[in-house]
Amino acid sequence: MTTVADRIAELPPEKLALLLQRLKKQKAPSTSIPRIAREAASFPLSFTQQRQWFMEQLMPGAIYNVPQAIQITGALDVAAFERALAAIAQRHEALRTTFRVVDGQPAQVVADAPVGGAALPTIDLRGLPAAQRAAETARVAAEEAAHHFDLGAGPLWRTLLLQTGDQEHTLIITMHHIISDGWSIGVAMRELAALYTAFTQGREASLPELPIQYVDFAVWQRAWLDADAAGGSPVQRQLAYWREQLADAPALLALPYDRPRPAAQTYTGATAPFRLPRAAADALRAVCDAEGATMFMAVLAALDLALARYSGQDDICVGTPIANRTLPELEGLVGLFINTLVLRVRLAGDPSFRALLGQVRATALAAYANQDVPFERVVEAVEPERSPSFSPLFQALLVYTEAAAAQVELPGLTLRPLPLHSGTAQFDLSLYLSELEDGVQGYFEYNTDLFDEATVAQLAAHLQELIAQAAAAPDQPISALMAAIPAQKLDVVVVSAFTAEPLADSLEFWMDELHVPARIRFAPYSQVFQQLLDPQGMLAASREGVGVVVLRLEDWVQHIQGGEAELQAQLAQNVADFVDALAAAREAADAPCLVCVCPPSEAFAAQPGRAELLARLDAQIAAQCGQLPGVRHLHHQQMLARYPLEAIHDPRGDELGHIPYTTEFFAVLGTCIARELWALREDAQQG
Repeated sequence: MTTVADRIAELPPEKLALLLQRLKKQKAPSTSIPRIAREAASFPLSFTQQRQWFMEQLMPGAIYNVPQAIQITGALDVAAFERALAAIAQRHEALRTTFRVVDGQPAQVVADAPVGGAALPTIDLRGLPAAQRAAETARVAAEEAAHHFDLGAGPLWRTLLLQTGDQEHTLIITMHHIISDGWSIGVAMRELAALYTAFTQGREASLPELPIQYVDFAVWQRAWLDADAAGGSPVQRQLAYWREQLADAPALLALPYDRPRPAAQTYTGATAPFRLPRAAADALRAVCDAEGATMFMAVLAALDLALARYSGQDDICVGTPIANRTLPELEGLVGLFINTLVLRVRLAGDPSFRALLGQVRATALAAYANQDVPFERVVEAVEPERSPSFSPLFQALLVYTEAAAAQVELPGLTLRPLPLHSGTAQFDLSLYLSELEDGVQGYFEYNTDLFDEATVAQLAAHLQELIAQAAAAPDQPISALMAAIPAQKLDVVVVSAFTAEPLADSLEFWMDELHVPARIRFAPYSQVFQQLLDPQGMLAASREGVGVVVLRLEDWVQHIQGGEAELQAQLAQNVADFVDALAAAREAADAPCLVCVCPPSEAFAAQPGRAELLARLDAQIAAQCGQLPGVRHLHHQQMLARYPLEAIHDPRGDELGHIPYTTEFFAVLGTCIARELWALREDAQQG
């Protein structure tokens, strides 16, 4: 079946440019939003507000803080500045809004005057030495950005002025996302400039009257979506597009994390800088001009390639925000209007970068044509796999500002934005970029419970190189571009029934000697079954790596109450369950696996009938491994035949830390695992 994206992809560049221009001017189905009576005590939330309110209940904190820091140089009239801020709060109902539960549903309440007043707190830091003053400014700004809001009490925006010199201030503005978005900050800053200018000149400002307020939009949006729910309506057509476009999309972008994914999202975040120099940006723009594409589309194509290289997946979903202000009434409002689109790109085959750009362009334009349905409704319609450990439909975000916003000017003052981050991350990985005079600049925001800074910095360097090569030679196949990103270290995930970390040094040494550099990660011990069966576990996430399962069979029955018959029956059942779990894990994932069976303790093996039982169970495991493709079996008798040892067991270490073997045996274990992993990798490359 021919899709919207397919039809768009066939358009020549001049018609594509015209379509893009029309889509940017696209209006929502209704031509106007009516003002509603303000008789009610509360009003419904928009769909995006409702999702943020729900997330705030689950994870209170600074996840949705939108901070901004601005350095102001010149003779600032603080009284006029404070008066201008108060006027903005009075002008926009969103800045006077709080949230509460009414009849079991979240609702927004608009106060007649700014909640808590609109005073501008000021901290004078001029008395501090210069170095200490800079450090204190950074500390206070970070603290302000990370300080969470109370949605019920308000206010949901705050300002703080730091005086750092006789003619130098730092203004910190922090808003909760539930009442604001990036566009809103631009609106507020432009109005601040107009009001401050008027007040310092002794006159009243003449801002145009706002035709509606945010609650008018929220009520209209719900009414429009409900009234348009009939079959064949624009809403249903758009939902049908998203159901088809995102059908069977991968639930998780499995990047090589530095730590196991937490059971629930944590949202702790940091940033790493990214910069595309002017020459590379200009070269990429030339490719875009030739193909009727935008810089956003080209950067998305390159990011898709980088994420594919890192994850080993060829089906990539990236989210991107869209202003969603398709009606003129919305352009001058402060409020949360932003919507999120999911752009899915399939990288099957080996097209050129130019061809990939055409696919991305068609996908983006089709998404723009179906942008009116809130993301929350798209999630409901698509019904993706849900997990508290990751966001639905996508875990990577791209935000691209194609032209820097016009500089706000205040009389006698120079304003310069300063970097400020809330210390949170809404997604696993987000790339924020803006076009500047000297190129494209921005940063990666990443979840620090998943990634180290060095990992993200490396990704940034690889993406920069990939973009430069794609811009210089857009007709080369994407496989050549992806080869510009060096192969990542082999991801080795060790899952063990006991504490196995002591084998790491030997394993890492021999992997380097065998020219297969590895990144070795250990799951918490005694999680063999959990890791085999968990689709979000470390083994499942290691798509281009290898799993190592290390067993000492007696660990499964250490706490069995009962006689010898019960113990043997339980151990036999555990082994049967293990081979079933191993088979299920192999069916669900492509990564090869090595199963290592380590020697039992002398005390365990000495009991009557145990030797025969262990031999039978070892044979059962070996037979199962032999039937599964991509699985190798390593038995302790093989290890010790290669490297005989006098001392194997460490009863004291077993008792204190569940470390049952000597240092020498762990060295042998790591050496043998390295040899088997090298063989597994050779088998995979030849197969």
